[in-house]
Amino acid sequence: FLIGWMLTLELGTAVLFGGLVAAAIWIFVAWRAYSRRNAFTEQLGDCLTTIANALRAGYSFPQSVEVVSREMEPPISDEFAQVSREVSMGVPLESALEAMGRRVGSMDLDLVITAVLIQREVGGNLAKILDNIGDTIQERIRMKREIFALTAQGRLSAWVLILLPFLMALFLYIFSPEQLMILIDDPLGRLALMISMVLELIGYVVIQKIVHIDV
Repeated sequence: FLIGWMLTLELGTAVLFGGLVAAAIWIFVAWRAYSRRNAFTEQLGDCLTTIANALRAGYSFPQSVEVVSREMEPPISDEFAQVSREVSMGVPLESALEAMGRRVGSMDLDLVITAVLIQREVGGNLAKILDNIGDTIQERIRMKREIFALTAQGRLSAWVLILLPFLMALFLYIFSPEQLMILIDDPLGRLALMISMVLELIGYVVIQKIVHIDV
């Protein structure tokens, strides 16, 4: 906002510039969080297999967590290393696992943590439980990939719907600016522009609702 104000000395332009930068930062952070969560979920099946094998080899669960932090790649190794550090500093294992669940925000991880906490209360074969959960997670990942491939055309249509008007406006601005200025100078043009933007947004939301399938 301040940079826009200093460059143009126009309040509207400064507010627009500040809003665009804030939106870009929010989108970037949300995308990074989404990518990290997906990468974590992709590794979770192998992680559960590693923990189950370590338990069968005679390791305790905290020791199995440490094995994951040493042998697997980030981001899952970073999170399990954080759990190991917290446990070594005296934090109860249950609290450390719940804190990891809040950091990651993965439904699959929440399922694993719930199973571990219940097993520590009532007992049972944790290795077998983790094997079953791992198989379920791997099947969900396979289904998500299949759905992602089947809905690719719909997602592409949504992006075309959003980008095409802006590309057309750029084309008109370069080759026939007088036609584009009608939408800006004329009151009816501005009204038509606002209505079309609302319809664009509604169309994008509807397409996203159609192609987004929870597994």
